[in-house]
Amino acid sequence: MKLLLNKNIRKGQLYFLVICVLLSLSCKKSAESVIDCLGESLLGGVHITTDDTNKKLIHLEARYHGSHTVSSVSWDYGDGTMTKGSEKTSDHTYLARGVYTVTAKITIVNNGTTCEVSPKKTVTIN
Repeated sequence: MKLLLNKNIRKGQLYFLVICVLLSLSCKKSAESVIDCLGESLLGGVHITTDDTNKKLIHLEARYHGSHTVSSVSWDYGDGTMTKGSEKTSDHTYLARGVYTVTAKITIVNNGTTCEVSPKKTVTIN
């Protein structure tokens, strides 16, 4: 099968197409569900606020702006501590000053297809 490419296609578009095809073959998912998971990754985020009275305590919220169901959220606080649950919110107290990368692994379910998105956010504890 020959693949004809328009000279106007950008490299990024070609790379995206190749990644989608490889993911669909390696994960044995349909190309549609792979593209859906890639799209869902754009709809997730992490919101962090610092406690007013304890500057080492942070309040986290995993945000998902899509139309599917969030089944679980796993938190990696960047200091070696991790938690898993069904709540989109979490609190965490750091023991030391530093810069940490917080990751929320959000599991999304749609008609039996599961996607995981992992938005990250950096927090500085003084």
